[in-house]
Amino acid sequence: MPFTTIHGGNMRNLIIGTIGGILISAIVINFSDNTTRQVNEMVKECEKSLPRNDHCYIIAVPPDKD
Repeated sequence: MPFTTIHGGNMRNLIIGTIGGILISAIVINFSDNTTRQVNEMVKECEKSLPRNDHCYIIAVPPDKD
């Protein structure tokens, strides 16, 4: 039998769980990397016309609730 029990568990469940965890981790890392890249591009665009010693900052402001 290729899928035998390990300490009362099923080897197939262990493999499926491990693969699922790796896929979820890859998706989360990819999403956060894309967000960081987008923010860096916005800062570079902002700093194009500034002198070398001036920098742009990203500020988050909640929307107005009228």
